[in-house]
Amino acid sequence: MVFKANITPTGMTLQGPEPEAKNRILRRFPDHTEYFIRVQFCEEDGTDLQFNWRVSNDRIYQRFKDVFKNGIAIGGRVYGFLGFSHSSLRSHSAWFVAPFIHESKLQTYFSIISRIGNFGDIYSPARCAARIGQAFSETPFAISLSANKIKDELIPDVKSKDGSRVFSDGVGTISQQAVEAIHAATPQQKALPTCFQIRWGGAKGMLGLDVRLKGKIMLVRPSMIKFESDDKANLEICDMANKPIPLVLNRQVCYRKTISF
Repeated sequence: MVFKANITPTGMTLQGPEPEAKNRILRRFPDHTEYFIRVQFCEEDGTDLQFNWRVSNDRIYQRFKDVFKNGIAIGGRVYGFLGFSHSSLRSHSAWFVAPFIHESKLQTYFSIISRIGNFGDIYSPARCAARIGQAFSETPFAISLSANKIKDELIPDVKSKDGSRVFSDGVGTISQQAVEAIHAATPQQKALPTCFQIRWGGAKGMLGLDVRLKGKIMLVRPSMIKFESDDKANLEICDMANKPIPLVLNRQVCYRKTISF
């Protein structure tokens, strides 16, 4: 249960607490969720702020920028910007946190982010924010690798002969026994999954079932690792494929197909 705040051009409204899907940060501090809030930047009626070339939004953007820089004061606490996931960015929302004590230590933005991983060699601000955002991805399931005796190994990517193309970009493999262990730990899933969208330490991407693998093992490729991290105890699962789902081609592909015919 997480509190939420809507920042509008003229004010702020408080909501919640409301159910929120877990992520790595919320899972790490289960007894301090009241110090985390999800902040959405929107119009007065809660809809997304729309761009209109006839109207200048400079003052509104400056107000939003001030919130990111200075934080929000609520109930004697000051909630400062913490991070955002890719999906929350699309909904114009971000995570904020107020300082709190955990394990006799003061937890702030710097201590929380430093435990995610090492981002010192990422010099692009946008890329660094995206990598930090991996920890804020919604992961309803988290499987302990040690408790389920699942081993991990690093294997090379499948590339073209000259190495210019990576055919296995972002996709690793997982054994049948490991899939069965994950399935047993998620009893609400009826059918046995074949693919997993995962977050693990600094790695993200997909794991596909490979029945040729023996034992409980998952194989991760270098293309999946986005930053170095020691936080590898749990395999976080965003979603799993256990049934067919509809799909459509994007507009560009459809257009090109029409032209080719």
